[in-house]
Amino acid sequence: MTRAAPRAEPSTHAMLERAVEEAARLLHADGAMVYLVDDASQMRFAVGAGIRDPEARALLADLSLPVGVGLFGHSVANGEVVVSGDYQQDKRFLHSAVADRIVRKANMRSMAAAPLIADGEVLGALGAYSSRTDDFDEAEIALLRALAEHAATAIANTELTERLRHQADELARRVDAQRTLAEMAAQLTSLRDPSAVLEQTLQAAVRLLKGHGGQIGMVVADDDGVMRWGDGHSLVHGDLVPFTKDDHTAVDEGVSGRAVREGRATWTKDYLPDISFPHETNSDAIARRLGIRAVIAAPLLGEDGPIGAIGVYAEAPGAFGADSAELLGLLADQAAIVLINARLYAEAEISAARMARQVEAQQRLLHINQRLLSTLDPADVLELVADGLKSVVWYDYLGVYRVEHDEGLLRPVLARDRNAEAVLGFPIPRGQGVTWWSVEHRQPALLNDALSDARVIRIPGTPDEEEAIIIVPLISGDEVIGALNIARRGGAEVAFTDADFELVQLFAGQAAIAITNARLYEELRERADAQRSLSEIAAQIAALHDPHTVIQRAVADAARLLRADRAQINLALDGGSHLDRPIAAAPTPPSPDDVMVPVGSGIAGMAAAEKRVRWTGDYLGDDAFPHDEGDARIEAQGLHSMMAAPLLGPDRLLGTITVQATSTNAFDADDAELLKLLADQAAIALTNARLYAEVEESERRYRHLVDNSPDIVWSVDTDGRFTFLSDSLESRTGWKPEQLLGQRFTVLSGATTIEAATQAWKMLRAEPNREQRVRLDLPLPDGRIAQTEVAITGTLIDGKFAGAHGSVRDISERERLEGDLRSQAAELAASGERAHLARELHDSVTQALFSMGLTLRSLELLLDTDPTAARGKLGELRELQKDALAEMRTLIFELRPSSLESDGLVQALRTHATAVQRRTGLVIVVDAEPIDRLTLTAEDALYRIGQEALHNVVKHANASNTTIRIVHDGERVRLSVTDDGVGFDPDSVPRGHLGLIGMRQRVDLVGGELMVESLAGQGTTIAASVPVSVE
Repeated sequence: MTRAAPRAEPSTHAMLERAVEEAARLLHADGAMVYLVDDASQMRFAVGAGIRDPEARALLADLSLPVGVGLFGHSVANGEVVVSGDYQQDKRFLHSAVADRIVRKANMRSMAAAPLIADGEVLGALGAYSSRTDDFDEAEIALLRALAEHAATAIANTELTERLRHQADELARRVDAQRTLAEMAAQLTSLRDPSAVLEQTLQAAVRLLKGHGGQIGMVVADDDGVMRWGDGHSLVHGDLVPFTKDDHTAVDEGVSGRAVREGRATWTKDYLPDISFPHETNSDAIARRLGIRAVIAAPLLGEDGPIGAIGVYAEAPGAFGADSAELLGLLADQAAIVLINARLYAEAEISAARMARQVEAQQRLLHINQRLLSTLDPADVLELVADGLKSVVWYDYLGVYRVEHDEGLLRPVLARDRNAEAVLGFPIPRGQGVTWWSVEHRQPALLNDALSDARVIRIPGTPDEEEAIIIVPLISGDEVIGALNIARRGGAEVAFTDADFELVQLFAGQAAIAITNARLYEELRERADAQRSLSEIAAQIAALHDPHTVIQRAVADAARLLRADRAQINLALDGGSHLDRPIAAAPTPPSPDDVMVPVGSGIAGMAAAEKRVRWTGDYLGDDAFPHDEGDARIEAQGLHSMMAAPLLGPDRLLGTITVQATSTNAFDADDAELLKLLADQAAIALTNARLYAEVEESERRYRHLVDNSPDIVWSVDTDGRFTFLSDSLESRTGWKPEQLLGQRFTVLSGATTIEAATQAWKMLRAEPNREQRVRLDLPLPDGRIAQTEVAITGTLIDGKFAGAHGSVRDISERERLEGDLRSQAAELAASGERAHLARELHDSVTQALFSMGLTLRSLELLLDTDPTAARGKLGELRELQKDALAEMRTLIFELRPSSLESDGLVQALRTHATAVQRRTGLVIVVDAEPIDRLTLTAEDALYRIGQEALHNVVKHANASNTTIRIVHDGERVRLSVTDDGVGFDPDSVPRGHLGLIGMRQRVDLVGGELMVESLAGQGTTIAASVPVSVE
């Protein structure tokens, strides 16, 4: 596969110039060149050395060749080194007139080119030329290949550098957006006029999202109760235009309507063709006129639901995504808060005194808010919250709590109180106290007589005294992140007023945003750090650096990013029962005191056994993990928190990476996700070399298969008409592609199979993702019929059925060979049966006849000397004769039991089992469901398999009990023979033992399946199933 090479940086261009100079020098060539594949899959001349002819240099500067043309194009197309002893006379290549002129002008005769391959894709080719014929030997070609590999690596590194630079730019853009949001929030909060808020918010949104325009409006109900757009503005080509009556449409249409309905930011990649929301004719006309493509919208959420919406559009499709939605949602939330504040101020005008107090308090809040929004350190934000609130509402005590859902606690993170140490040491369990009630109900609480309120929790170490308390949940978006408590000590004289209550709620809303912003910024900084580390590790892997260097970097980053006291990597030992001592550790290197870890024991052992991340907040006291002698080492190091992730290769466990901390509960689920990413990178480093080798081999095999495929590739549209047929059609069938293009697929099906082709098409349309295979009689131009197998798969575009594609394979020869194979299998089964009967005759009847001969000889000797003993020998002779006769009858019955045709499979097996039980003493139980008669072929196959299985039990199993079961299994009948004998290894049956081979051949002849389950000392089960209907 080819792809465009990245834009050559100056350093890369210089490297390529050095590469061609070295290639010319080391190969003793007249010159060398590099061609690179561009975005249009054309090869363009990049650099050269030794080309002195002015005309040739001028032609090369503008030369563009399709992949596959010329010697360099052949190397790129096939991904292989290509050599020509005299290119001008070499007919193996597609020649270009311009390129051939350059070759003649530069007197190029011997030529060699090697592909530039990076990450399995061909970027171009490096080659050399000489004016002499047959001028390059094998050593020089190998040298050229090595130079090409080094050049490809440099090009790939350039591409990776560009990607990392883009990621850094994206991170800078996000930080800039966060800073702009903070500044804009301060500006918005200073506005009183709702119209000005809408205008400024819209302008900022279009600028931050790099849109081309947008709308913002409030939602109002008309006289009929229908929600419509009220006051608002449109921003088109930089001009702000107030809403007109034509804009007062119902809110249920468009992307903004969907945002209002769902109460969240939403977007579309392309507005007009998107049918996931209702459209309005006038709005669609405006969209066409303005060239609107991508649209994003977010609701302005009030206490009782959406109060408006803001939308931004772009003239390019797919301009917005989840990051844009998050940014627009934050901006909409800030605008909604300001609009709500403006409404609250309007209502406050009822009381002039109250208004004055609230204005003063609001000014303080604005000042504090500006400082809050410009402060991004979480600890500094909490201190600002405490100081700022006290400047607005006086208090004696303040507490800020963080919700920890996993542990079910409200954990104190800040306390301003003379008993602060006691408060900080008392997390509140879920469901206890007024603070938890406020969090769970998302409602504030005002208690001016807290001492008498039974719901208030008394914190150990604090005095019982009169106090007034305000408790407000800290809500950010849809999430309650914590709670804010303030209190005054005293009686009625220190009671909070309703105005105090409202101010604290307003402040808490701003504080929640500031705390969330600080937390998000901290997370962003940590994630950026983690992403940078992961990118650097990935870069090292991509550059094929030493895996040990990457592993050492992984443990160092794990210790740093997860704030661990120690990180280490243990590799799995051969056999997989233990993890070896650490191969790498940080910040201190591996110690001689480190121990091996049994798989399934301890943190690392459990992570290895379960192949997932495991962690604990206090390992030595955690009974969820099996413990071993390695605990002594952990205890000596004073470790508590531990977390381990498996290093998983493509087919096996490679080892584990573990982080450890002396503090308890040091790691959480986010840390587990990051550790898993580091583990994956380390695993990649360990397997990268092997994978590269496997990929190269796989690519070689794939290209061979493609080049030698016997199939005809095709595609059809939704009507089943051919849109593509591969060039192999003519060589395989005699049809030319142009003869069949535009015709329905049934043209390639004869009259006997056209119904099967039509049925396959119907099934494909119903289930496009399910591959269909059908055998068709394909009519050829000369009147002959070819037997073919057609593979069909649906083509889906944007989730909709768009036709089908597949392949056609001529199976005429395969059908003939399969028929021959069936005949040979039948002959082999018959030969096996004859051999079986021969063994039985030898083991039973022949032995009996031999014994009879010995007895007769003894009888002759005893007739004259001991008549009494002679009569005893006559009795033995009669018993031997009876046994021989019984064995002979059994063998005759096995040749073709007459009861099989007359009485059916079940009765025939019962008769045979009775005979075997009587002859051997083996206990045999026949457990059979009533079944309908099968074809005689199927019944004979199952009978012979059961017969052979019983024979094997008697001869080899040393069993006491055997059970024969016959049951229905869907559309199949299943026969199983189970014994309690010594068992065997089915994979270790010696060659020449034809019993199992004969069973498989019999079941294959009737389209059935055979299963053998056995373990040494645990008995054996042989099961065969055949279709109810066998042709």
